[in-house]
Amino acid sequence: MGQRSKAYTKSLLEAMKKADIDVNRCQQFMIGIDGSRDGMDKALSVIEPKMKLAPTKTFAELAKTDPDLKKAGASFERASKELDDYKNKFAKTVVEAAFSIEQAQVIIKNFDAFCTEKAKTWNPFKKKSLGKSVAALKKAATDLENLRKFLAGMIDLQKQKGNFV
Repeated sequence: MGQRSKAYTKSLLEAMKKADIDVNRCQQFMIGIDGSRDGMDKALSVIEPKMKLAPTKTFAELAKTDPDLKKAGASFERASKELDDYKNKFAKTVVEAAFSIEQAQVIIKNFDAFCTEKAKTWNPFKKKSLGKSVAALKKAATDLENLRKFLAGMIDLQKQKGNFV
């Protein structure tokens, strides 16, 4: 099994690491989305009451005389731009994470087929090494399924919040 087994193990480790990093990047962008929404809500909590007190004036007119309103407007615009940026990054990273997960799945499938074939003809004294490979495959498959569920959960949550289509 030797060299090919080591090559599969190395490829599997790299693929799992990439999938994990990509899923974690999605989570970071999701946190950014929530932070931007929170920033927008805080700014609106300052803007809304002041706008209701002067319904005939525009925001620009009120902002000229009210520094707090001007500051809240700038905060709202900044948070709005950040939100769009995080949404785009999240969408892009979701695609990358799904691709990474599928790449790892292919490696698991190929490595499993290799182990199954080798188990038929392998020297019985070296079966311990095969057992380690099979155990590593099972753990990788479990970890990969957990990453897949975590990513799906993030996607569903962002769809419910209207941040992802």
